[in-house]
Amino acid sequence: MFRTSSPATRRLFQLAASLSLFCGVGCVPQMTGSLSPTGFSHGKYAYEIGNPTGSPTLLGDDWILDSAFVSPEGDLRPKRTDDYKTSILFDVDGDGVFETEETALVYDLRYEHRVHSGVIWLRTVPISNTLRQKELRVLMQDYVDGVAGAGYELVNVGEKTAMIERRYAADIVSRGPGTLGGKPSFAVDFGVANIDQVQVKQDARRTRVMVVISRPGFEHEVRQGTRVELAHFPVLFIAGYSSLPEDFEKGLVDFESLLKRVRFDGQSGYTTNWETPPDAVAADGETTQASTAAPPSSDNPETEAAAEASPTPDGSPVEQE
Repeated sequence: MFRTSSPATRRLFQLAASLSLFCGVGCVPQMTGSLSPTGFSHGKYAYEIGNPTGSPTLLGDDWILDSAFVSPEGDLRPKRTDDYKTSILFDVDGDGVFETEETALVYDLRYEHRVHSGVIWLRTVPISNTLRQKELRVLMQDYVDGVAGAGYELVNVGEKTAMIERRYAADIVSRGPGTLGGKPSFAVDFGVANIDQVQVKQDARRTRVMVVISRPGFEHEVRQGTRVELAHFPVLFIAGYSSLPEDFEKGLVDFESLLKRVRFDGQSGYTTNWETPPDAVAADGETTQASTAAPPSSDNPETEAAAEASPTPDGSPVEQE
């Protein structure tokens, strides 16, 4: 089992060299991977993102890479302030005691739009072995439930989070299973509002969010104290996009384009079979009726007519926030 902690002061709306995503306490984490005109390649886990346009940011000139900066020497370095790193505690023998702590970068990649309010982020996060067999649908519900205490970029799947600074509520607009890079995935489209503001004005939704989680089959190795044996924890891939409701459509096409270029084991592609829960709240704040219509996203027929994928792992080391 593992637990993560992040600074309470983190903003709510929240790569060629390098290799180490995790390191011991006090260690400074390095770049998560390499970013070049041909795309992004993760340094620890076997996934890539193609870049057919040759754009330095993978998303075009309208998006700024926020998780890294160009040093005075001209190389790309990750941001290492408290907003961009976290600590992870591992219970390697399942006795309830966390024997190992590692420092990690929060994001593989994080982008902010130059003009509108859009933010796109990618994460690879180890989760507890007790969650190895959990359906992605269940893990996604944990994610949405965790928004109340952590904000929508920092949810730690399967973990209880304390209320920090402000309280938030998340209303699901639509959700559904699908595939990402040939692996099972689950997506959710939801709105986020400050609970205190909602008590004053019922339609006070401030942010629209889309999150996709997938089990790519990655494993994170942890050394069991001073012993030679290694413990293995499943890893979840998390992709997210957020924006003000009035800006949501403006960046959604770019986010879905990025998802289609994610490659696990050499296979790319993204689909979601969108379903509207009976008690879902529409983007305009009104309660909706159950339907199988896709959320108002893009003109992409692949998103609207995606095939449903099994959310259950195949027994191989798969998983993960």
